[in-house]
Amino acid sequence: MLGFRPALIALLAGALALPACGTAADSLADGGEQTRSVTHVLGTTEVPAEPERVATLSEGVAGHLASTGLLVIAAPDDVPEWLTPYQQTFAPDLDLDSITLIGTSEEPNLEALAQARPDMIIIEDFSEEFYPELSRIAPTVVVERPSNAAWQEAFAQTVEFAGREQEAEPLLAGYAEALAAVPATAAGVEVACVRANDDGSFRLDGQGAVCGSVAAEAGYAVPAAPAQIAP
Repeated sequence: MLGFRPALIALLAGALALPACGTAADSLADGGEQTRSVTHVLGTTEVPAEPERVATLSEGVAGHLASTGLLVIAAPDDVPEWLTPYQQTFAPDLDLDSITLIGTSEEPNLEALAQARPDMIIIEDFSEEFYPELSRIAPTVVVERPSNAAWQEAFAQTVEFAGREQEAEPLLAGYAEALAAVPATAAGVEVACVRANDDGSFRLDGQGAVCGSVAAEAGYAVPAAPAQIAP
């Protein structure tokens, strides 16, 4: 209905407010590794200038990075299955089977994560309780996402933290083009974003969800609040 290109689906895969964040000039770590300073919601962290082995506790972070060509090396158990429908939009050399599985976001196996030897860890703020332990494994930064509708802010933080801004530019340009291609006659047309729940019921997502926020940005009329439909 919205006419998004397949390449944009991965961008939206992270069914996800931008804090004051940025990078300082590159500096040299004690071991000679090129690094940069990243400011995030829990402070400032020195991270690799070009991280190659990123771990996460978030499906959204995994999806955002995969859309830019960087596959996480460790993530929750459900990430490969969650990313599989979008695999055709990723670079062909991204092997989902290579991801080290670390349990759930709520109860991660931090020993397994450490054994994957990440050079950087990116989490979302719902996992910040693990920040002290994760920071002892590898430089850790936190993406702030107050709601699923804030997926664009979460995407911007994730690619900045990982140094993937250049790889993200074509995705963002394509998204803007897709929005511009929505005909003016769509303005005000009511749409429903329906999602199935595990109990057999359905959920009509409002503007606070990814689908609803994208549809609303394209000019469609979307309910402000979600609604439940009994089975």
